[in-house]
Amino acid sequence: MPSTFFWSKATYTCGEAACLATLGKHAEVKKRMERVQGLRQKIAGKSIPIEKFVARKARKYLAQSDTLLLPALELAYVFHAIAHAPREVIVREMIPAVGDALREPGLALSSEAFERAFRAVFEHGPDIELDHYIVYYAHFEYGRLLARSGDKDGARTHFNLVLSGKLLEVNAAGRKNALHVRTNAALEALDQNRLL
Repeated sequence: MPSTFFWSKATYTCGEAACLATLGKHAEVKKRMERVQGLRQKIAGKSIPIEKFVARKARKYLAQSDTLLLPALELAYVFHAIAHAPREVIVREMIPAVGDALREPGLALSSEAFERAFRAVFEHGPDIELDHYIVYYAHFEYGRLLARSGDKDGARTHFNLVLSGKLLEVNAAGRKNALHVRTNAALEALDQNRLL
C-alpha cells in the first residue's frame, strides 16, 4: 500500500481504467492498463510508492485475463475517498457492490458476512502475492469494527498486529507508514473512548 499519494500519468491512467471497468468498457480498460507501466517515473532515482501500487494493479489485471475485483472501489479505499463518501452512497451502492462481487446478496445486512471476509483474508494472507497490503489493512479495519462493537481488547489486538512489524503475508512489501499513522490514531481514539 502506498505511503505517499502522488497523482501522475501512471496513477491517473490506472484510476481512469478502474472507472471504465466499473462502466463495463473493457476494451478501453485494457488499453490503459497496458500503458501504466510505461508511464511510471522516478524521483531522485527512487520509485514512487503509489506508482508501484498502480503498476501492480495493472500487472494483476493483465495476468488475470483482464479482470480485477472492484478496482474503482479499491482505489477509492486507497485514497481514503470512502471515508468522505456520503453514508447513503456507501449503503446504497458500495456495500451492495461488494456483496454482489462476493455473491453474498445479504452482505449489507449481515455482520457475519463481514466477519467471514476478514477471517478469509487472515487465513489466506500467506498466499497473497501481489496485494500485500490487504492483510495489514484487514487487521486495521477489523480492529475498527471490533472497537465500534465495544470489543476494545480485540480491537487493540488487531491494531497491535499492524504495528508489530510481524510479517503477516508472503513477500512483505516493506514499511506501511500511512497505515501505521492511522493505526496509532485509532489506538489513541480507543484509549480516549472516542468512536473510531
